[in-house]
Amino acid sequence: MNKKIIAFLCILLSVLIMLMPLGIKINLPSNVTASYYSYFSMIPAEYGNYMPLLIGCISICALIASVLNLKNNTARQTMILLIICINLNLFSWFIFSTFTVSSLIVFLLDIVAISMLKN
Repeated sequence: MNKKIIAFLCILLSVLIMLMPLGIKINLPSNVTASYYSYFSMIPAEYGNYMPLLIGCISICALIASVLNLKNNTARQTMILLIICINLNLFSWFIFSTFTVSSLIVFLLDIVAISMLKN
């Protein structure tokens, strides 16, 4: 299988995982246990964590760039967007303590997509 197609599938799978409501862990002051939300949910943004929403939007841009990469050569732009997503994900983990298994899977899929886009 072509490396561009594998990169596209990795980015698509990571966006689909971001849509699931198990992506971001938030420790709300009113609850003793943690609450889990999608990357595209506005609830983490209400508590000051805009990183998941930014990661989701940039990942959709990377998905569009990877679709364009199948016809044109936009691998560099896709890699830049994925590197931004990886760094924002790390920032969200360490600053806001939002680490979950699904966010780790998104992180690893982005790394695999970058490795497939390298020449």
